[in-house]
Amino acid sequence: MTSLNNKLTFKGVPHEMTAQINIPAEHIEKSILLIRGERVMLDSDLALLYEVETKVLNRAVKRNLLCFPNDFMFQLTAKETEALRFHFGTSKGEADGDIVHTYSQNKV
Repeated sequence: MTSLNNKLTFKGVPHEMTAQINIPAEHIEKSILLIRGERVMLDSDLALLYEVETKVLNRAVKRNLLCFPNDFMFQLTAKETEALRFHFGTSKGEADGDIVHTYSQNKV
């Protein structure tokens, strides 16, 4: 099991549920992608691990930006998002036109 120590606070989620999350390593490894030469996770995959909606995860990160290093996340360009959708044959849980964030695998 891999342990994620949570730096985020999710409104409406009890603290004891978000303080530490234990997830089998193989679940995390399957979600790691190589984008721009960085090992990253998509916001939708990270939200699944934290058991919150993607928009809730992204809002929590934006509220706590000062808690994270500058290279913790980046937004995919429209071209990168389209390439991902083509590669997976799906939207990966994101609606058309949504901005997709990625989170650095080393910083998650």
